[in-house]
Amino acid sequence: MIDLQRRATGRTGVWKAVRKNRVSLVVCASALLALSACCAGCNRSPNFKPSAASSRQALESALGAWVNGQPLGPVQTVSPPIQVVDSAWQKGQRLDSFEIVGEEKGEDGLPYFTVHLHKSRPQGEETVRYVVTGRSPMWVFREDDYKSTQSWEGYK
Repeated sequence: MIDLQRRATGRTGVWKAVRKNRVSLVVCASALLALSACCAGCNRSPNFKPSAASSRQALESALGAWVNGQPLGPVQTVSPPIQVVDSAWQKGQRLDSFEIVGEEKGEDGLPYFTVHLHKSRPQGEETVRYVVTGRSPMWVFREDDYKSTQSWEGYK
């Protein structure tokens, strides 16, 4: 059957097919290269710095979910949804109440909040900082957890 195809297309037909495939390959490679160059020039770090008011509301919703006994994870009862990253909450600590005692903008432009936590398991109080970033979902991080995601040291 291959011999019949060779006879039917002839030697010039084969070269036309090879040349056509080579041209298609070059066109595809050029398009891929142009797309890559375009994407490389795009802003890869969009502005994910929420306002202080929306950040505070996200933090209050997240900590309120912890007080209400919700397991660590997304808080989807609000809009936009909130994703929480808190190692103490993840370890099963129980939060009874909280008080936001301070607010400042960090060097990275993100809102940071100082929060006084009243815990029943383990019993005690502690003051920690939270950082909020993102749009939808908004991310609420305990500062230590946020720092560990921003460096390789978090993977040790």
